[in-house]
Amino acid sequence: MHLIIQSFESGLSEKEQQELDTWLAASDENRQQYEELRKTYVAGGKLNIDFEPDARKALAKVHRRIHSKKVIRFTWRVTAAVIFLALVTQVVLQTQSTANWNEVIAQQRQTVYLPDSSKVILAKNAYLSYPSTFTKNERDVRLSGTAYFEVTHHPERPFRIKTADAQIKVLGTKFLVKSGLKNTESVSVDEGRVAFRTGSLFARHKVILTKNEIGIWNAKDHQLTEQDNPNPNSNAWISGRLSFTSAPLSDVLKTLEDHFKISVELADENFADLKYSGQFNDLEGAQKIIQTICLTLNLSYQQQTNHFILTP
Repeated sequence: MHLIIQSFESGLSEKEQQELDTWLAASDENRQQYEELRKTYVAGGKLNIDFEPDARKALAKVHRRIHSKKVIRFTWRVTAAVIFLALVTQVVLQTQSTANWNEVIAQQRQTVYLPDSSKVILAKNAYLSYPSTFTKNERDVRLSGTAYFEVTHHPERPFRIKTADAQIKVLGTKFLVKSGLKNTESVSVDEGRVAFRTGSLFARHKVILTKNEIGIWNAKDHQLTEQDNPNPNSNAWISGRLSFTSAPLSDVLKTLEDHFKISVELADENFADLKYSGQFNDLEGAQKIIQTICLTLNLSYQQQTNHFILTP
């Protein structure tokens, strides 16, 4: 550092100036040290050897700053290493823990009983993964698709369902989960209380749902909404019963489309707001139900395989 002080005091030879220039060009930190020392000398009001003690203090200050930066960089490196190690450990533990897990892919509606006697009714194509034995402190399962849960009450062991975008946590209740849909996941509650969480680690969303409430997560808009469940037929795929009370015809037909996997078209959209009330068992079949609706509302229909057209 004597070259720096000498450059302020009496100047440098050509060789010494080259050495100083090389050192300055080596890094931004070197240039920053030089600039801080220069400001220290300028602030003293004169540039002579009498300021050597102050220069030494300034150098010590610079060294402390350099050391501090090194400590900070070292701390960040250690922190990053710890986080990386924790993530690797978690992945390893998850890989090991899933070795004794059961996997179910429902080819049709299927009922599964979990190790704690909780009951899960899977819709067709739903995927469920669960351990052969739950731990003492938690009950975790994974789901993709639609499933209805009747969870055995264990206050000391929360029941958690993990989906692609959410985590559902309950103690004991009955509720419907729809996951794996395009940009949407939902939870509708029949009994008890359910915590529905979505989002990333730094943008977490959460709602608490109770009886007859539904939570809907829109991944596209990153919005989690809570509202009363307006659909009395949300569990019709389990019970087989369809019920309508002064429902707009458009809503009735949409429910039939979703339930029977058919398409129904209104030739005249003016009939979409017609109100309809009635109850059906899905064993009657789509054609019979549509025929009954048409007779009640004085309409006709045409059928082309799984496509129905309702006309005046």
